[in-house]
Amino acid sequence: MSLSAIRSTFTFLFTDIESSTQLFQQYPHAYPQAVTRHHELLRKAIATRGGHLFETIGDAVFAAFPRSADAVLASVEAQRALSAEKWADVGKIRVRMGVHTAEADLREGRYFGPGVQRCEKMMSTGYGGQVLVSGATAGAVSNQLPDGIGLRDMGTHRLRGLASAERIFQVTHPDLRSEFPPLKSLTTFLSKLPARAGTVVGREVERTEIQRLLRSSRLVTITGPQGIGKTRIAIELGADLLDDFPDGVWFVALGVAGGPSRPAAEGVAETLGFDLERVRNDPAALLESLGTKQLLLILDGCETSLGECALLVERIIHHSRHVRILATSREVLAITGEVAFRLPGLSDIDSLALFLERVVPLNSGFAVPADQAALVSQLILLLDGIPAAIEDAAREIAASSLADVVARPRDERWSDAGVALLPPTEQTLLQRVSVLEGAWTIEAAEAVASGDRVRQADVLDLLASLVEKSVVLTQTMDDGSIRYRIPELLRQHGQRALAENGELEGLRLISRHLQAATTGERSA
Repeated sequence: MSLSAIRSTFTFLFTDIESSTQLFQQYPHAYPQAVTRHHELLRKAIATRGGHLFETIGDAVFAAFPRSADAVLASVEAQRALSAEKWADVGKIRVRMGVHTAEADLREGRYFGPGVQRCEKMMSTGYGGQVLVSGATAGAVSNQLPDGIGLRDMGTHRLRGLASAERIFQVTHPDLRSEFPPLKSLTTFLSKLPARAGTVVGREVERTEIQRLLRSSRLVTITGPQGIGKTRIAIELGADLLDDFPDGVWFVALGVAGGPSRPAAEGVAETLGFDLERVRNDPAALLESLGTKQLLLILDGCETSLGECALLVERIIHHSRHVRILATSREVLAITGEVAFRLPGLSDIDSLALFLERVVPLNSGFAVPADQAALVSQLILLLDGIPAAIEDAAREIAASSLADVVARPRDERWSDAGVALLPPTEQTLLQRVSVLEGAWTIEAAEAVASGDRVRQADVLDLLASLVEKSVVLTQTMDDGSIRYRIPELLRQHGQRALAENGELEGLRLISRHLQAATTGERSA
């Protein structure tokens, strides 16, 4: 993959069809033809104004323009053409559009930068037939639009998943619909979601799957190791699902690994604005108040008080008909009806995209020389797709060379807090299997881990517990057998602990003998 990029200011036009899922279900044969015609009309309008249509996903269209005014004019011309089209069986195709001007990197035909996500988030607040433009675009085109095209100030809105608010304007024209419901932003909806520092990179597949699970299950628990992004994706999902919950989406921070926690019931009560003293004196009051609510509760950090959190969730589900719960935890709550989703690490491509997106704002002169591309690849592999560790490495680039960042040990920050929650026997097992490379068998784990403080008969149960806690990962081989592995940062952590207590060299010797024996068997 080439790392070279062209950095410039572009104006993005993002579009999608309103109620596309319902249209497809209602007109399974006619709708795909309508989408094809919709794409043709958009391509023509974009090309006429010098835009570059760089991606289509389903019915969504993404284009970039060198000039802001051309992007706005293309959106108006596209809306007029869509409105004039005869859509036959499907009745009417209504398209919402967003236009935003921002600096971005053009790399291998794809655009990277916070402005890309901002444009899409802004578009998603609108309605079919509506064109929304950001404050940056409005400022750029203020004296460049022809008579008849205007900009109506819609106020400042907080966008889903973004830290800073956006001043939004609606494009007006005599041929365009002018009146719409309030924008679907966080400013409009009842909710209590924290702002995020930075955009989410990747995770489209995971978000779609968790949304599907939440529509069919009252409780979904996102599991995964420290730093994998459980909290961030939960907040993003909460923003995505605001339309589905009339009584709002509410985020409850129960604690962080290795830090203080608070009673789960009090956290929920405080977040929802209930009287804490009343809840302490009458715990049933909280359950009664939730009985008729249609809301989503996001319970973040359940591993800090797992038993208490599980009990509260069980009671809420029993006493209410419509409350749904999205929990984040290193391990499942283990109650009836729970559906678990283990959040994987980012792919190598998304890891690279996240690293580059985070590093450039902190170091505007950053570029990857051709002879150092291998160092970036090495860093990405080392960080095992853990977003928090990738962002931490990106921050270090501002004060260090790329080679120094790659060489710097970083296991303490991303491993100590999570490992500290493990029982002593599990910590010992985790340390000892850290000498095993790649994916390994239960027999290999028994060989290196058995001994003082860990019985061989207990190794399988201990491994199973670590798998449940997202510390050890499993891999199913082609022959159906199971292999285990631990993330690279945890391997570093374990080997550091072994070195401190004098076990490292002896266990490494056992590991080398095992590897040699396995290699010999394969050769034979």
